[in-house]
Amino acid sequence: KPQAAIVLSEIEGCDELVVDAEELHLEGTTYEWTLPNGSTTSGTEIHNVELGTTGSHLFALAVTGENGCVNVVNETVDIYPSPIADFTSGSVCEGEPSVFTDLSLPQGTDTLVSWNWDFGDAGTSEERHPNHVFTGSGEYTVTLEISDPHCSASTTANVVVSEAPVLALSSSTNEGCSPLYVNFTAASSDDVVWSFGDGNGANGGVVTHTYLGDPSVEVLYEVTAQAVNEFACISEAAMTVRTLPSSDASFSVSAAECSPFTPIFTNESQRATAYEWLFEDGTFSTEVEPTHVFTNTTGFLQAEPVQLIAFAANGCHDTTGAAVSVKPEALFNMVLDQSEACSPFSMMTPVVDGAEAHMWSFGDGTSNSTVPHPVHVYTNDTDAPITYTLTLDAENSFGCSGSVSREVTVNPSPLAEFTANIQSGCAPLTVTFQEMSQRATSFEWNYGDATTASGLNDTEHQHTFELSGFELLTPAVTLTVEAEGGCTDTHTLALEVYPEVVASPAGDLEGCAPWQCDLIAEGYESANNHDITWTLPDGETFGGAELQRTFVGLEGEDVDLTLGLGITSPFGCHAESTVTATIHHAPISDFELSEVAACAGTQIVLIDGSMYADEVTLDWGEGDLESTNSVTTHEFDNPYQEPLVMEIVQTARTAYGCESQTSVNHTVFPEVTAAFVPPASSCAPFSLALVNLSTNANGTFTWDFGDGSPISSSAQPSHLYDTAADSSSVYNIQLTATSTYGCADSTSHEIEVYATPVADLEVLQETGCYPLEVTFGNQSVGGDTYVWNYGTGLNSEEIASEHTVEYFNSTPNVITYAAVLTAFTSEGCSSQDVAYIEVLPELEARIEGGLSGCAPLEVDFLNLSDGATTYTWDFGDGGQSAATHASHIFTTSPGEDALYTVSLTAESMHGCTDTAQVSVQVFAAPAADFVSSATQMTYPNANVTLSNTSIAGESASYYWTFGDGQVSYDTNPEPHTYGTWGTFDIALEVDNGYCSSVASTAVQILAPSPTIGFSGAGTGCAPLTVEFENHSTFASSYRWEFSDGSVRSDDSPVHVFYEPGVYDVTLFLEGFDGSELVEHHSAVVEVFPTAQAAFSLNPNHVMVPGQPVFFLNLSEEATEFVWDFGDGTTSTAETPVHEYVEAGIYDISLTTNNIWGCSTTFTLPEAVFAEEGGMMVFPNAFTPNSTGSTGGYYDANGYDNDVFRPMHVGIETYELMVFTKWGEMIFHSNDVGIGWDGYVQGKLAATDVYAWKATATLSSGARLQQLGNVTLLAR
Repeated sequence: KPQAAIVLSEIEGCDELVVDAEELHLEGTTYEWTLPNGSTTSGTEIHNVELGTTGSHLFALAVTGENGCVNVVNETVDIYPSPIADFTSGSVCEGEPSVFTDLSLPQGTDTLVSWNWDFGDAGTSEERHPNHVFTGSGEYTVTLEISDPHCSASTTANVVVSEAPVLALSSSTNEGCSPLYVNFTAASSDDVVWSFGDGNGANGGVVTHTYLGDPSVEVLYEVTAQAVNEFACISEAAMTVRTLPSSDASFSVSAAECSPFTPIFTNESQRATAYEWLFEDGTFSTEVEPTHVFTNTTGFLQAEPVQLIAFAANGCHDTTGAAVSVKPEALFNMVLDQSEACSPFSMMTPVVDGAEAHMWSFGDGTSNSTVPHPVHVYTNDTDAPITYTLTLDAENSFGCSGSVSREVTVNPSPLAEFTANIQSGCAPLTVTFQEMSQRATSFEWNYGDATTASGLNDTEHQHTFELSGFELLTPAVTLTVEAEGGCTDTHTLALEVYPEVVASPAGDLEGCAPWQCDLIAEGYESANNHDITWTLPDGETFGGAELQRTFVGLEGEDVDLTLGLGITSPFGCHAESTVTATIHHAPISDFELSEVAACAGTQIVLIDGSMYADEVTLDWGEGDLESTNSVTTHEFDNPYQEPLVMEIVQTARTAYGCESQTSVNHTVFPEVTAAFVPPASSCAPFSLALVNLSTNANGTFTWDFGDGSPISSSAQPSHLYDTAADSSSVYNIQLTATSTYGCADSTSHEIEVYATPVADLEVLQETGCYPLEVTFGNQSVGGDTYVWNYGTGLNSEEIASEHTVEYFNSTPNVITYAAVLTAFTSEGCSSQDVAYIEVLPELEARIEGGLSGCAPLEVDFLNLSDGATTYTWDFGDGGQSAATHASHIFTTSPGEDALYTVSLTAESMHGCTDTAQVSVQVFAAPAADFVSSATQMTYPNANVTLSNTSIAGESASYYWTFGDGQVSYDTNPEPHTYGTWGTFDIALEVDNGYCSSVASTAVQILAPSPTIGFSGAGTGCAPLTVEFENHSTFASSYRWEFSDGSVRSDDSPVHVFYEPGVYDVTLFLEGFDGSELVEHHSAVVEVFPTAQAAFSLNPNHVMVPGQPVFFLNLSEEATEFVWDFGDGTTSTAETPVHEYVEAGIYDISLTTNNIWGCSTTFTLPEAVFAEEGGMMVFPNAFTPNSTGSTGGYYDANGYDNDVFRPMHVGIETYELMVFTKWGEMIFHSNDVGIGWDGYVQGKLAATDVYAWKATATLSSGARLQQLGNVTLLAR
């Protein structure tokens, strides 16, 4: 062989090469080359062979020597794919590190081994993902060169370096007392984010922040701010804020004591050099430990607020407060049930609310008592009233002492006396009385018979007593007298009054002859001890309470009688009277009947013979109402089988009710009733058996059948009726019946005989193959309706002259059916006709086989035909077969479905045929494929468009799953938007029900950066509820900080601010990508103080009308007041005084308001108990106003003594009179609100002693009367 070797100009390269080749030894005679692309050439060398694909490329050379021997040699050229250079960078800002990310990709099986960066500013790097800082802004060309073990590549990009933002900081202060309020300002045109150095932050060019600091030490805070421009470039600046220490205010106060109370304050403040104390009454003190007097008249333990402000040497201060507890002053109110009474006066001391440790002094020289509610008896043996002072010394429930006193007046008592001229006698009894009382000023008489009188003193007067019945009356006559001061006495005298006698006969004083007299002495029926006498017209007398006697009277005339009655009582009282009685005459009754016996229904005549009657009536004995004598005829009824005897009664009456009666008997023979069962109509011909129902017919019967046939005398006959076929007939049947008494009756009924139709059925075809259609004809006569029974179980009511019916035969044998036609009339008459139908055996062609599938589809058909002997197959695609069970292969074009109809025709031995068909569905096998618009995005850019490139037939269905739980059945779904971030697998399944295919890919949605923002503000009264709406996006958590110290994590919180003030709100959030943002809103909430309503009152138990209730307003932060006293009245005074006019228990409410409109209402339930009662107390001296008359008007709650008037409670009516020492009245008033101002006829009266008299009616109904002297002292 010749030597051979190939020399290549290049043995490897990247992407593509042009290669030259030559034979090295040149020992051959011919040289045949086979190139990498399969072409051949000859020669010792070849040039410019282009290799354009990667991989190994084979050069083959066959060298033939002179001896014909051949040597074949090979050489290979390897071409490698170059890598793809690519990179990206984040935001590039001046002076900030910028991150460059290598996105280069190797090709083939090699990996990248080197990276060389040139940043265009003389900076370089060999790192894969380097950081680089550009010191100046502008545009730079950045180059990346990469290499793998065989090839290299590079790429270039222009990078814009943005300028850093300008930032300068300033603050309103950088040092102060804690808490320190600071305003910060950032001089920058870009967004600024602050960090205040205490864990808080805010956004904005101008922000505020409050530093809480530490009151005991100085605290230094580092404040930083970052400015971020539109290119996300950041500049940062810093400053410091210092909080100074402050004082710590604290104090304690001594325990509660009784009002008025001066507590001991102990100042426990720290780091303080000066103090200011603020008290509840508006006063203040700068002492270290001040002295202050607290009072409490509320009746309850009172807590009075005290505030201490402690100032440090540097001017910083702290404030604290505490309450001073003050026990209420012992203020007792004594309300006497009765303060004035007659001697002896036994008095139960009242319950004094809140009093304990009692000590009572009665003011009459008797010993004191420590019993809480003692009973004491006051006496007065003089002629004038005596006033004593009742005093209680006690402690309240808090141990505080107090005293209260009231006056008690004891009046003298009078003596009552009188006489009567007679003390017994018969009623009416008149008695004369003589009055002889002592020390009495008023006189009230009670006569014991429900009558009274007033006055009649110092003289005689008469009174008449009335009495009825049998018992004597012993009335007690009582005189009640009243002395000055209201004390009374009574004197009683008993009398005897005998009952008055009254003679009054009672009973009927008229009647019919003979008259049975029955009179009674009315009211004396049981008076056995009275003498009673009756006197008749002939002078005859009878004793006793009753008079019973018979008087005959006269025929045809009335008679009058005079009767007398006399009565004497056992007390000797007597009375007489007379009455007149009338006896009316009696009538005469008489009559006769025209017949004494007759058949029922016969008319009977009555002949009347009555006399002296104003009215005559008849009772015919049949239970009917009576008829007048004007009715002279009557017909009797007898429904029974035997004769009936009737009694006829005649009654004669006069106008006065007198009557007489006469009766006659009449015989009524039984009534004959002819009756038989009404015959029912029927179809001709038919035999009718008649049922005789006649009653009382024991004689003969006669029947007429109405159709011209002979008459029958049978009791229960039978008869045959008939009529034409096309028309009905009506016949009248009549029965006559008689009895042995000669009575008779007849009746009749009609009967209808219905026509019977003739059925006639015709058949056009009686034999045929299954299914056999038979045509029936109807030639019937007289039918209204028809019923067809076809012998198959099928019936119809067809009325057409012809109709068709289909017959079936599912057996292998011939079947004969009997078809029956029934003709009916409307009356139900009928007849039938029949025909016979012959049906050949059933033939059924039926196929089973696989009918659907993917191409190519081989189907084996199963022939299940029944009754056939030969078969013919047609497969619908041009193929045929005569086999019993056929098989066939179906095909279709790619991507297209096909539907074939296969037919089988079967034929029986009788020549009958049937065809069966099935459909064969052949589906093209699908190939699923689709294209996605993107595989990686950053949320909220999460919209993916999918293009379906699958190959499938029309029957194919598509099922898309997007990896987020969403699916679609559309061939080409709408662009899909993902609601969040993550990696999602998208899959498409194509299915035609028999074949399916699946394709899938993945899409990555990167998490977004969050945004921050919120809104919410409020102004209003404490407590104030403010809703905050969070506008932030893409946050994983929130933290809300409110400057009242509260922290919340809600998305959009609703926060309640309880204390007045101005508040900031800060929102911190963290994003799903790990970033954090802060937003601060300053002074967005302002809370105003709420007016707090509170009050106390005294007293809580009053008499009405006239006793006031005093109110102490304890409200805070209030400028307006509305009081509701529970009785329909109101007040806007700050501390009102109110008087109740009606008794009751009252709820009291106070509504307060302030300049901000923040109001509250405080209600004290059952605050005041107002009851009826009262008192009236006058002074013994007064000093009139010398400047002129006031008209007597005065302030009931004032303490002036320039008008003579009473201290009073509960007075409803009132009278005051003032007299000189000579008895001349110089002043009079009926108004308790008007007293004597010392003036008489416009002139001031002289200094002197004047007499007065006052009377009053209290709300409880009690009456007061007082007398006394008053001294007028001129000024």
